[in-house]
Amino acid sequence: MPLARPPVVRRPSPASIEPLLKLRRREFLLFVRVLIKCIEQSNNYKLTMQTKALVAECVKRNRMGDPHFTPLQDSMALRLRGLVGPQYWTKAKECMHSFQSAKKQATRRQITRR
Repeated sequence: MPLARPPVVRRPSPASIEPLLKLRRREFLLFVRVLIKCIEQSNNYKLTMQTKALVAECVKRNRMGDPHFTPLQDSMALRLRGLVGPQYWTKAKECMHSFQSAKKQATRRQITRR
């Protein structure tokens, strides 16, 4: 009876991962902008300023090489969620979802018109 060989695990190449990472970065940046907009619309000036300052601080510390701020998206998301709380976080996620759905529908309409 021959021994079973372990399954071959294929790891994606860095070249195939790069577009996905760029997309994730872009979507997170958009989410942060939506989050700030949601806070601004609630007229909570103090929280708006704290949120913008936190984003700037995370970027600064990441660029300085602080290991607590790498990867930037993860560390920023953790800190932002703690600062703004579940109310604004959930509202921003809902706004982001509806924005993405509207964008997909608009793209479909353009394709069908051609």
